Amino acid sequence: QLALRSRRVGGPKAPAEEWAPSLASAKAGLTSDGAISIVDRDGVIRHSTNAAIIGESRRGEILHVAALRGQGEELMVGTPFVPGSDPRGFIIPIGRRLLGRDGSVEGLVAASFLPWTTHSFFRAVDAGQRGIVWVFHESGVVLFREPSGTTNSGTPGSPNRIFQAASHDGSGVLEAPVE
Repeated sequence: QLALRSRRVGGPKAPAEEWAPSLASAKAGLTSDGAISIVDRDGVIRHSTNAAIIGESRRGEILHVAALRGQGEELMVGTPFVPGSDPRGFIIPIGRRLLGRDGSVEGLVAASFLPWTTHSFFRAVDAGQRGIVWVFHESGVVLFREPSGTTNSGTPGSPNRIFQAASHDGSGVLEAPVE
């Protein structure tokens, strides 16, 4: 919806009053602390549900770079980070390109969420009695796992055998012998 709104209001550089109702509505749909931001082509946050970050630069971050490089409007996942203002844990950013009427990239809409908000969904996945679901960023960083006995978000995934299996054969499935 925010991508459609962007085309109607004139993109990331549209006035704040044009974005405010849509951002408030989107924020109401978040299940956790987090923010939804509109970032311009230069990487500057122009509008956000977190007023403290408006004006900050995201130039060079994975989501911004991917938005400028890619094609289409698919969802992209950024690298988890610990926010400087509230270091309670990692935040996972996701985003989607904002395209102008002519199809050019005008920026992106980015949302951030805490990994623990996905646990109920992944608890519902039947991975078997001893199964574990791991979710990795393409860069190899652990986004989250379930069961979540420990916080693994943001740690390197490369030593993980499941990540190695996914990198090697694309399956990401390891089966341990039954004892």
